[in-house]
Amino acid sequence: MQAVFQKYLPAPSLDYCLTLWQQYQFDFKVTRPRQSKFGDFRTQPGHRERISVNGDCNPYSFLITYLHEVAHLITYRKHNRKAAPHGKEWKDNFRELLQPVLNETVFPISILTHVRHYAQNPKASTASDAPLMLALGLYETNLNPTTTENKTTLHQIAEGGCFVFRQKTYVRGTLRRSRYVIFEPKSKKQFLLPAHALVEKI
Repeated sequence: MQAVFQKYLPAPSLDYCLTLWQQYQFDFKVTRPRQSKFGDFRTQPGHRERISVNGDCNPYSFLITYLHEVAHLITYRKHNRKAAPHGKEWKDNFRELLQPVLNETVFPISILTHVRHYAQNPKASTASDAPLMLALGLYETNLNPTTTENKTTLHQIAEGGCFVFRQKTYVRGTLRRSRYVIFEPKSKKQFLLPAHALVEKI
């Protein structure tokens, strides 16, 4: 398991994540990319609980997802199915699991700020936290070979042009120093994204 964690996790978080696996004794699997989720937690009578994380996650997304699912495991063992999937009990457990890694040794400051904010009231998926997803997206390295040819930097998208970033559609706005204002039509919110961010052309 150590070799698997070394491949996918930020190095400073390795010992902590391995300790959690040893402490709670669950099956762990790295899976092929899934569009609908980054990871999951499953239980089956007569078998150990299983946690999986998508293999295309960058190290920081992988770590957050791993702790997200371990929080489900802890919640399940404490409350069985009496607690809501992403209710108070899960939020408390997830927040506690995140504390040891909320530092600049583990996360780049560009991500850490957003993870700290996210940890105050964790959502069911990091995908619902647009600023965090944008920050994590800058560290994507495992691009799908079949879609790489459709990737470009945000700087190459014309103002008013549409593009996809981390599975969400945005419209490029004006440049502010080294970052562009981007608009998400669905939520009607604006964000800032570095000009060098890799996005998918539409």
